[in-house]
Amino acid sequence: MSALGEQAVRTGPDLAGRRRREARRRQLNVIGGRVLVAVVILGGWELGARATVIDRFFWSQPSDIAATLWRWFTEGTDLGPLWLQVLVTMEETVGGFVVGSVFGVIFGVVLGRNRLLSDVLGPYIKGANAIPRVVVGALFAVSLGLDI
Repeated sequence: MSALGEQAVRTGPDLAGRRRREARRRQLNVIGGRVLVAVVILGGWELGARATVIDRFFWSQPSDIAATLWRWFTEGTDLGPLWLQVLVTMEETVGGFVVGSVFGVIFGVVLGRNRLLSDVLGPYIKGANAIPRVVVGALFAVSLGLDI
């Protein structure tokens, strides 16, 4: 075997190891950069609120938000334990997903089988789909009320 062949064999694993170390170093740099950006943003927000540069009426301090969240997790809210509220929200989300999926499949099959109905309702479906979801949520809240 030539000297060049032996050198190529020896540098193959070294090259792979170096690439793994470089990839790991880059991953750590990215994570560190993300943490640094979060610290700078939250720290600037906290300092700005304490120095009254940021109006605390509209933008509370991160420390106040953390204290309120801690109190909600440990003591609960006026409406009961926070975990119970999360459970109710999850139940309603899953229920809405199931109902929406069932009706979506039914209407999809009906519109897929009936070309005339699809052509008639198509522009209305496209128009309704163009409405931002936030607006749809607000319309439901106004029309159905907040206590449903």
